[in-house]
Amino acid sequence: NCNFIMYFNKSNKLSNIIFLDNNSVKYLFNKKIENKNIDEAIEKVIKNIYVDSFMDNEFKLINYGDELIYDDVKKSINKQFVINAIDKNIVEENNTLNNKLVELNINTKDEKEIKALYDYSLEMVNNYNEGDKITYNEEDIDNYSVNGYKKLAKYALNNPNVEVNAPNKLDITKINVSDNYNNQVYPDSSSWYYIKDKKVYAYIVIKINNKNYEYCYMGNEQFKTGKCE
Repeated sequence: NCNFIMYFNKSNKLSNIIFLDNNSVKYLFNKKIENKNIDEAIEKVIKNIYVDSFMDNEFKLINYGDELIYDDVKKSINKQFVINAIDKNIVEENNTLNNKLVELNINTKDEKEIKALYDYSLEMVNNYNEGDKITYNEEDIDNYSVNGYKKLAKYALNNPNVEVNAPNKLDITKINVSDNYNNQVYPDSSSWYYIKDKKVYAYIVIKINNKNYEYCYMGNEQFKTGKCE
């Protein structure tokens, strides 16, 4: 429920927080966390994101390839969990910055991956509005589903041979299908997809107001509602 990337420089100081959703802006923006060493930065991060009960779900830590920084960050988070009596296990994942750009539907325009993410973060901060209230209609949700499928199709175009169970393949539940900073909508964990003959077959479930909207795609953007048979 609070999605962000911590970017450490060569001196092991937190150079930037890259904000990827509204909650990360709400809880971590302008909190004097940057330019701290790993332990100091993690202490501030944990204290800020655990102020409300919204962080009741799992704590997911994603490794983007720097093993030394990742291990130090994980140790520091575990230390803060003990100090603050936070009864939570760390769920570990691996990902790539390129996959993250695809998940967020960011066009790099030949920029470096981290620069493109930083620009996204700036837009997130600039567009943040805690008071926005979102209403939905079924046409909106249908369009979200199609948008999610298009992102999967784009991923398949660049990764036609990805295996179904590949550990670093694009996670469908991390795709913001609304493309709206203030109204981020993600497929439910029951969603799935696979690539066959460069075509995407997908079951996309979007949960809105405790109701499941189900979409089945059989290799193209034309969907049928309900479960895939």
